[in-house]
Amino acid sequence: GGTFTASNYTITYANGTLTVSPKALTYTVAADNKVYDGNTTASATLTFSGLVGDETLGQSVGATFADKNVGTGKTVTVNSITLSDGTNGGLAANYSIATGGTTTADITPKTVVINSALTSATKVYDGTTTAEVTRSELIGLIEGEDVTASGGGNYDNANVGTGKAITISYTLVDGETAGLASNYTIAEQTTNNGVITPRPLTYTVSALNKVYDGNTTATVTLNLSGFAREETVAASANTAIFTDKNVANAKTVTVNSITLADGDNGGLAANYSIATGGTTTANITAKSIALNDLTASDKVYDGTTTAIISSYGTLEGAIEGDTVSLNITNAVSNFNNKNAGTGKTVTVA
Repeated sequence: GGTFTASNYTITYANGTLTVSPKALTYTVAADNKVYDGNTTASATLTFSGLVGDETLGQSVGATFADKNVGTGKTVTVNSITLSDGTNGGLAANYSIATGGTTTADITPKTVVINSALTSATKVYDGTTTAEVTRSELIGLIEGEDVTASGGGNYDNANVGTGKAITISYTLVDGETAGLASNYTIAEQTTNNGVITPRPLTYTVSALNKVYDGNTTATVTLNLSGFAREETVAASANTAIFTDKNVANAKTVTVNSITLADGDNGGLAANYSIATGGTTTANITAKSIALNDLTASDKVYDGTTTAIISSYGTLEGAIEGDTVSLNITNAVSNFNNKNAGTGKTVTVA
């Protein structure tokens, strides 16, 4: 219980070790979106909290997405941080920092292209816009992945024409051994060199018989076949000819011109072609002409019908330009009966 008096004591200092521990930093993380590249690597930047005064530090950050595949709002985790000296006296050794911080970012599909897409830019009209395509090599896939493409092409419309636009669209398909289609995207392809040529029609021909008229013109009807889908077109203004103008049976008739006209169910004449040259047969029969002003002589009853022609008159009805004459050498003429009478009919055969 005595009283402490400072003058009764002295202080002696002994050497020892003092420790200054690094200051622990906290941080927020920002990660960049990226295009699918087949790995989980992420690019992240940290914003520090807890630096002393105006000091700054540098950083090298390693981060990864939860997986490599395309997606939005994917978790990104910081799994390594290396601090480096900064400005305003900021020394990396004076600070510590823990990994494990997270944020989110997107992985977007990688664009691939396809080559040799068109088998042919030309087809015969078939009533559809379908263009035949083949799916060749995809360019831009991550090495080792074997995603494929399926799809088809379409002309701008179904009708005949040149310089037609063709659009080719695709669906990507997961690879058999590696690669998800959802990690890629492929753009439509277009070309402007499409050609649709007219569809050839076939036909059968029927021709009408006619009476001799001094020319070879024939009247025909065509029965067309070979249309696309349910369409039809009509054949009009067709012309055809007999082999010659003269009377005969089963004479060859040849079609020498055909004009197509629009038909039913969307059938446009411009989408079809047809060749001339089809044949059939028909008859040309003799033309009847008249013998005018025929005069017979009167006679005394002789028990026969025999008549004597005093004048054969003229022929009427021959085709202009044709010269027709009577051969009376073997002509036979007869009254209608042998009996006496007036105004009796005489027939020449």
